[in-house]
Amino acid sequence: MNPLAPTGCITLVFTDVEGSTSLWEADTDSMRSAIALHNELFRARLVSHGGYEVKTEGDAFMVAFAAPAAALAWCLDCQLELLHLPWPDELLRRAEAAVVRQHARLLFRGLRVRMGLHLGTPDCEPDPTTGRMDYFGPMVNRAARVGGSAHGGQILLSGAAHAALSADFGGVKVKSLGTYNLKGLSTPEQLLEVLPESLADRSFPPPKGQALRRPPMPVPASSCLGRERELSELAGALGGGCRLVTVLGPGGIGKTRLVVEMTRRLASNADREPVDVAFCDLTRATGARDVAELVARSVGCPQSPSPRDDAVLDAVGAHLAEAGAILVVLDNFEQVASHAAATVGRWLQVASSQARFLVTSREPLALVEELEYRLEPLAMEDAVTLFIQRAGGTAVGKPQVVEEIVRRLDGIPLALELAAGRAGVLSLEQIRDQLSRRFRLLASRKRDVPVRQATLRGAIDWSWNLLSESERSVLSQLSVFCGFTLEAAEKVIRLPADTWALDVLQSLVDRSMVVAEPGAGEMRFRLLESIRDYARERLGESDEAAAARVRHAAYFANRASTHFTGAFLDDDRIDRDGLEAERDNLAAALDCEELPPEQRCRAAIALCGHAYVRRPPELGALAARAVGLARKSGSPALQAQTLDHMGICRWLEGDHEAALAALQESLAFARQAGEPRLIALTLKDMSNVQVVVGREAEGEALLLEAMAPARATGDPSIEARILGNFGQIRNRQCRYSECLELFTREKELIDDRPDSFEMAFALSNLGGALMGVYRLDEAREAYARALSIYTRHGHFRFESMSRCNLAYVHMMRGEGSLLLDELRANLVAARRFALKWAIGHSLITLGSIRLESGEASEALELLGEAMIATRDSGDRNMLAFAFVYRAVAHALLARPDQAIADLAQARAMLGEGQLAFLLTLEGFVPLAEGLAAQRAGRPAEAAAHLSAARAVAERARGWRDGSLPPPVDHPGGRFVGVALPLLERSVLASDLPGR
Repeated sequence: MNPLAPTGCITLVFTDVEGSTSLWEADTDSMRSAIALHNELFRARLVSHGGYEVKTEGDAFMVAFAAPAAALAWCLDCQLELLHLPWPDELLRRAEAAVVRQHARLLFRGLRVRMGLHLGTPDCEPDPTTGRMDYFGPMVNRAARVGGSAHGGQILLSGAAHAALSADFGGVKVKSLGTYNLKGLSTPEQLLEVLPESLADRSFPPPKGQALRRPPMPVPASSCLGRERELSELAGALGGGCRLVTVLGPGGIGKTRLVVEMTRRLASNADREPVDVAFCDLTRATGARDVAELVARSVGCPQSPSPRDDAVLDAVGAHLAEAGAILVVLDNFEQVASHAAATVGRWLQVASSQARFLVTSREPLALVEELEYRLEPLAMEDAVTLFIQRAGGTAVGKPQVVEEIVRRLDGIPLALELAAGRAGVLSLEQIRDQLSRRFRLLASRKRDVPVRQATLRGAIDWSWNLLSESERSVLSQLSVFCGFTLEAAEKVIRLPADTWALDVLQSLVDRSMVVAEPGAGEMRFRLLESIRDYARERLGESDEAAAARVRHAAYFANRASTHFTGAFLDDDRIDRDGLEAERDNLAAALDCEELPPEQRCRAAIALCGHAYVRRPPELGALAARAVGLARKSGSPALQAQTLDHMGICRWLEGDHEAALAALQESLAFARQAGEPRLIALTLKDMSNVQVVVGREAEGEALLLEAMAPARATGDPSIEARILGNFGQIRNRQCRYSECLELFTREKELIDDRPDSFEMAFALSNLGGALMGVYRLDEAREAYARALSIYTRHGHFRFESMSRCNLAYVHMMRGEGSLLLDELRANLVAARRFALKWAIGHSLITLGSIRLESGEASEALELLGEAMIATRDSGDRNMLAFAFVYRAVAHALLARPDQAIADLAQARAMLGEGQLAFLLTLEGFVPLAEGLAAQRAGRPAEAAAHLSAARAVAERARGWRDGSLPPPVDHPGGRFVGVALPLLERSVLASDLPGR
């Protein structure tokens, strides 16, 4: 029993037997039987799938379904069942109905029926003669043409039918055949072939229609390198239901190349994801009609003869409503972005639900359905690969030069390719050096490249010409910044009355001329270097250039004194991340000779604080400039502060006499200024230098003098630092009970700032004292917490120190190798920063771990390198430690003379209290002599030396355990703790009689 005739939006199927005329002519009886079998099958399956038989004409059926899935299921079932009907033998002997197999799979047998499906809303009314529902109108005509385009055994879907079906075609194969002009239809039709999987090997000629000729897809000059993530995200957005995606970015960043690769991949997956792709280059478009005509040509929509723009726009909309699954790519939309609502916005309202728009533009279209996708510059690795590919062999073997070129070109593909194009006549170093003239350098020699892509200047000119006058003025002024905030822009940029900086800035971000980068607390902005150079040229053409530079310099010089300086160079109350972000702006303020020396000096002081923590090699030159500017300013306070920085710099460089000279002059100016803070800090720094060179008494006297002005400041952190320095002197003297008391008091003064740099410093001090009295768990906790704070503040100098000290605690626990990888990374970073003290400390610690592991030869190599770095740093105490550990290495290698010589060198450098270390370590001398005697075949002599070494070990163990009184205040801290187990293991491991 047939169902009720469907109405409204329905699916029509037209079927026809291919070659039926010749089959009737050849054998009427066989054909009569065959058609009866055919009709019986089709009608039986119509009942089971809920189809409605509209009419038949000869061997052709017109049937209707309420649901497209039911229509397709009916077609698939019929095609499969046709293969197994009991066809007359005479029919099967005809070529039009013969059996065809491929690889033992049955593909054709019997009548070959073509089928076409289309979805839409036809006009309908009952036939007055038959009473059955009949359908007519444009939808029916299109459905008939789709069916007529198929070949025998083929099922074709229109774009609309495919779009209405579920994307999950389980057990079937779907193949996009393209778009065709079908006879009598004004708009082309997308055709897709659907077959059961078991019949997927059937092959057919092209559909019976004229394939639509569209403008060809552009062929990219090079591959789409390094964009796999972007391609995946775009595919996800388009496949996930986004109807409009706009790829945004500045000129040359690779927007067109990305979408071309996207469409290429869609075409290669057409069997799995059928989609029609139309590419439209809008470079020459200037208005809405231009856009409509270019899109009409690309999608195959007949041109409207009407002079009215609306008629052209409506014609494209009507075509897209019938197009089904189509992706319209609109390249270079920025110059017609103001017409987006009249074109793309209008078409989105009427287009098929499966229609998608993929747009490239330098600014958003500002439509409700738009998904903005900003294309970022290439990652460093991919940018380097691109440059090397384009430059060829000349770029091999010079990674640092290539990385610098890539960095200065912001990873922009066009700029990289233009620069690489010069590799035939310039070396990499010359290309790098010529980037200061980038707009002359970066020009293509190829004649077939569009003007706006032939040069970097042309790419930026295109965007500049699209800006308003106020936007051009703001962009040129923004070139004075090296990154900026909205507040900075508002203070520095001059705007016409009633113009809000935020509005102009947002417009420039939208137009891809300014990059917005979210920060921890506020948004930051920057110009890509090429755009900045271009804007700087434009600024130079105006009368505003000098004034803009001075406003910029004055703003950052003032910020330097309010945000970027503190009581100490390493004061954590300085906005360290802000200082990092504004470093280049402060450098520009420092270089601005129009500013008064005092303002420039404040910028230099802030930069000294940045260099001290994060760029140590730059500290010396900055301190020298700061001192020079302070002298020009005539300010005693500034001269005191900058000379103190100079003294610290000379101290870190190992030039202790120059450091003391600078600090003594700093102290004189601090007293002249009458500032207790400067007096206390300078005295503290002078004490540090005196202690390092071994003059502990002078250092202690300076700290005593510093205590009164420190307390007068009312700042507990300054007093805490001085107490910490007192504790360090007591630590060097092995007076650990006093040391612990001082470091505990230091920590108490700053307990209200648990995550501050001062707290980390106090914890480091406390860790050393706790290690000295063998409270190893507490020492490890203190050092670990200090390391965490230093790392968070980005202060590598003290981070390195804490990591080394933590390693010593682990060595005393027999776990030295736990931090081996971290210490190696420590050494790499120390070398990168050129920190001689940290290099030496890291090497000594690594050498100590090698000794603990019994690898004396490897330790000796590390300690030899450590002594070179430590001598350069000028730290006598650290150098003495290097001699101590090298003596141990020599002892383990049975070299008593070298061990004795190194211990003598250490004794000459260490303070009186520290000689307690050597009372333990000198046990390695008889051990070395015993090992040497053993190797020489003198067992009695070896046994005597071993007994002496064992006696030292037993005495040191008694000091450590408290069963024997120590020679000073305590038995020598970390060195006894590290050396004693090593001495004991070495004695036991020696193959000597009397063990």
